Amino acid sequence: MKKIIEKRKVFTIICFCIIGSLLIGLTVKVININQQWGDSQKIVLEDCKVYGYNKEGQLFVNQVGDAHLQLPQLNQFVGGITLVFSEPVEQPLNITVYYAEEDHGYNNTYTETVHIRQGQQSASLLLGKEITTCRIDIGTKVEERFSLDSIVINDENTKFLKIFEPTIIVLFLIFVVIGIYFLVLFNFGIEKFFAIFIMGVGIFYLIVITPLSPPDEPHHYQSAYQLSNFLLFQWDDNDMGNSADFDYTQLAGHYNISNGYLKIFQEIGKPAQEGELIQIPAPRGLDYFVEYLPQATGIAIARITNQNFITTFLFGRLCNLTFYVVCIYFAVKRAPKFKMLIGTVGILPMAIHQAASFSYDGFINGVSLFLISSLLKAIYEKGLLSKRDFGCILISGMLLAPTKVVYAALLLLVILIPKERFKNTKERVLKIAVIFISVLAILMVFRGIELINKYGVETVKPNWEGKNSYTLSYIIENPISTIQIFINTFISQVKIYLYTCIGSILSGLSLGIPSWITNMFLVILCLSSFNYSNSDFKLRWNVRAVFLLTSFGVIAFVMLSMFLGHTSEGKSIIEGVQGRYFIPILPLLAMSLNNQTIVLKKNIEKIELFILLALHGAVINQILNYTMVR
Repeated sequence: MKKIIEKRKVFTIICFCIIGSLLIGLTVKVININQQWGDSQKIVLEDCKVYGYNKEGQLFVNQVGDAHLQLPQLNQFVGGITLVFSEPVEQPLNITVYYAEEDHGYNNTYTETVHIRQGQQSASLLLGKEITTCRIDIGTKVEERFSLDSIVINDENTKFLKIFEPTIIVLFLIFVVIGIYFLVLFNFGIEKFFAIFIMGVGIFYLIVITPLSPPDEPHHYQSAYQLSNFLLFQWDDNDMGNSADFDYTQLAGHYNISNGYLKIFQEIGKPAQEGELIQIPAPRGLDYFVEYLPQATGIAIARITNQNFITTFLFGRLCNLTFYVVCIYFAVKRAPKFKMLIGTVGILPMAIHQAASFSYDGFINGVSLFLISSLLKAIYEKGLLSKRDFGCILISGMLLAPTKVVYAALLLLVILIPKERFKNTKERVLKIAVIFISVLAILMVFRGIELINKYGVETVKPNWEGKNSYTLSYIIENPISTIQIFINTFISQVKIYLYTCIGSILSGLSLGIPSWITNMFLVILCLSSFNYSNSDFKLRWNVRAVFLLTSFGVIAFVMLSMFLGHTSEGKSIIEGVQGRYFIPILPLLAMSLNNQTIVLKKNIEKIELFILLALHGAVINQILNYTMVR
């Protein structure tokens, strides 16, 4: 016992020393940056030589493609360069800084590049070098135009970006050390580890994934904001909001940009601004408002406490993440089998990416994993099915089905519940009927009109390309070619679906993650599906068959939905299908890998948890590296 206590003390001291070393290293780094940075310096545009631009006042029009501004001699440390535009840019621009040092002139080796989106009004590039001079190429195409207000050397906001990246990395490393400490010294239930780790990792994602960056987040935010009006009893003007709460300047939809970090830094904690009362821009709609309740609750609390836009936005994200964590906690806790597998699916980069945003995918994924664990509990536990277990299946099924109708197929798993779990055949039939009738009823309430309009009435409306999509008539008249399109799509896209489901591309499908990270998550997912050598569990053939049938049914219906609503006639591949749509069925596909041949000799769950944490550190580092040049 004394030896155990001594080992704990030694390990505790080691962890504290590591944390202390990390904090000291960060402090030294920040001090060095502050000492090197120097005072902010505004470059007078008239002192710059203009090559290839037609300049009228502050307006620059590219005449040659390879146009640039030559700055005067600097001969100083340049931590960063900030370009401030007098008006939002009219088109995306590639900006490259070529810099010269004492031992070399300009060449393609010594450059820094940033890509800014349409509508941005500033761009920052980090250098951190002693340079003699530099030239700035703004845009690469003829007729690109912009209104440049000023060029600032060593801007204070740019210094924040230089400090922000190592600060996030060090804080995450400290989080990992604390995680290892608890993994080694404590034997919590695995559901607690997953809840703590997902919450912690999710908060980092919430910060490093800039506002509006995830898919369709502006629309999700606007819908949640409208729902918050109802929560605040503003029923008459529910489609109206404070214009200051929709200040999207310095942000870009579907792209992670460094200006997003600057906006958070500049505005977090400041008092709310009173803007005009305007109509909420393009809300997604509240046909099924339940999926926006967590986010709307966060917005409502922030508005009650008079928070500004950025604080309100982040708090809405936090509440969505919190709801997701609660779902995963109970999903892992309730699962009689495959606890590690369900938790691993819940902590995948794409799953956390969506949960830490305004997307209702966090609601879908959390509830679907809870539903699957409740069904596993009903299938594999002994004795009569309790009212609580039946209620969990019924309620989670009713919550999930109206989000996206295809996920109602998960309820097919109820046929796997053994007859021994019911008093008699009559009760079994009755309870299963109650589940399906209840789900059908709630679908009709929330999605009935939509389903009738989409599938019951043949209508031809332009799709996102302005063209006509495939129709039900086409499927009926051309069944062979339709099947061929589905097969071709699946064969050519299945790897992309799998990798993007895990999280190989984040933000608005614009932020790539190295394939080795995705592969490692995939390995952990597969390992978590296998038995330990001392387990006598065997996945029955009929269970495996239903898992696979349900999974491929969901895949087929997702493809059908995009075939009818997103794919233009004549296309040979179905467009619009994204891997994140398949997170709810990922546990079923992974569980189908379970077999008696490949088994694990030792319990490696804590090792897997550590690897998952480390992998998320690599993901966060990649997000920061990507964002700092945009």
